[in-house]
Amino acid sequence: MFKLKYLICIALLSLFAVSGGCVTGGREGLIRSGHADLSTGNYELADKKGRKILRNWENNHQAMLLRAKSAYGQGDVSKAVEILTQLDNLCRKDFCQNETAHIKAMILLANLTDDEELIKESQDHIDELKRNLSLQQYSAMIDFYIEQGRPKFAAATFDKLMISCDDKLTSEQKMKGFVLYYSTYQLEKAERLYSDLAPLQKAQLRKQFGDIQF
Repeated sequence: MFKLKYLICIALLSLFAVSGGCVTGGREGLIRSGHADLSTGNYELADKKGRKILRNWENNHQAMLLRAKSAYGQGDVSKAVEILTQLDNLCRKDFCQNETAHIKAMILLANLTDDEELIKESQDHIDELKRNLSLQQYSAMIDFYIEQGRPKFAAATFDKLMISCDDKLTSEQKMKGFVLYYSTYQLEKAERLYSDLAPLQKAQLRKQFGDIQF
């Protein structure tokens, strides 16, 4: 009996695999297998996997990009442009869910539309997304060096963070930068940040460092 059930199960799995009717797996697995489908020209199955993800996460950039590439692969350029435009609009009115996928989407959209103004606008947007990715990377490296007990490396990376964001730091970043610079005796840099801190932040720092002198 067990052997019979096993054979039936194998037969059903084989049937679904051939017909393309079975779309299973987690989100990341669906994305990976969807791109594999694109590479083999199985655009309809790739689109099906993208739609499955979007049923539970309507603004998933990777799934939307997967659907756009699928539409383009099937020759439906207008559908691909529609999906990519929707992705861009969602990011403009809300927090970007996946900046890397957004960059890829904007590059593809610019190529598909062959619109000079859109290409220029897309390039500006791509540059901004790249800048944001760099800021995230610097922030991650700063936290890593702090956890490793390497304040000089953290302070050096904070220099790069300041340059990348044109000195437009959040109050939390200014606080962290001051602590790094003051702890590594870069007093001129620390003083510049200290002057921009809120009174409550300065009070917190005095509790930590005592009388702050430059």
